[in-house]
Amino acid sequence: MTNVHAVYIDESGTHSDSPTLALAAYVFKEKQAGRFSKEWQRDLQIFGLPFAHMTDCATGNGHYASLTLQQRIDSEKALIAHIRHRSLFGVSIGVDYAQYRDLFGKGRYEHDAYTFCIVMCLLAIDDWARRTGYSGKFHYYFESGHAAQSEANDVMKTVVGTEHGASYSGHSFLDKAEAIPLQAADMLAWQWAHYLRRRGEKGVLARRKDFDALMRPNDQLAEVTSEGLKRWRKLMDEQNEEILLELSKMPGITAEDLAYAASQARQRS
Repeated sequence: MTNVHAVYIDESGTHSDSPTLALAAYVFKEKQAGRFSKEWQRDLQIFGLPFAHMTDCATGNGHYASLTLQQRIDSEKALIAHIRHRSLFGVSIGVDYAQYRDLFGKGRYEHDAYTFCIVMCLLAIDDWARRTGYSGKFHYYFESGHAAQSEANDVMKTVVGTEHGASYSGHSFLDKAEAIPLQAADMLAWQWAHYLRRRGEKGVLARRKDFDALMRPNDQLAEVTSEGLKRWRKLMDEQNEEILLELSKMPGITAEDLAYAASQARQRS
């Protein structure tokens, strides 16, 4: 029987005025994901919560409004303990959302930063598998309802035809209350996005203590910097030029055809 690990992926900061987006993933053995779900569901009932949501936990809003500060802290500590005990690996990718929209906000570049971060996350998980000697497959679980879900679904379908296809078992979009380990990814994504926002807006370099408690030595945090985004945009522009060059070599392609293709590329970029 093929060994399949479960990967739970969630994001923080995809609303339109957010300066920073972070996407996070946790890798679980399938049995451990089930145990995590059972144990965390039990704790949710103790705290009177339908599910964990780090934004509300930090601010005392939503379902956390009836909890005291200490109860919110205790609920977070419980979730951190379950994550550290049951998951194999965690990774979060952060990006300057505003700059991403400026650089990639039109046409053929109209892939949301959410989708971009998914690709980066898959690469990090693939690297983790190589480093640890894991040769099985992955099933990826996303929270349903994201504005870029259709786009993300299309990207995930293309994984099969890439070098990563051998480890792809499938992907699903589920409700956070239904796929309990998504709540773990929500916590990591919020912590990384919150840190990047505070660093950018206030120059705060110290991490929150609960963030430090969540992170293990083998977990990873990555930030796609401003220069990294610019380099990626440059690669996309060069790809346009390569496409035009290939078109020029095709029989029957006229100068007018090339001029039209170039104009469309400019409009899309």
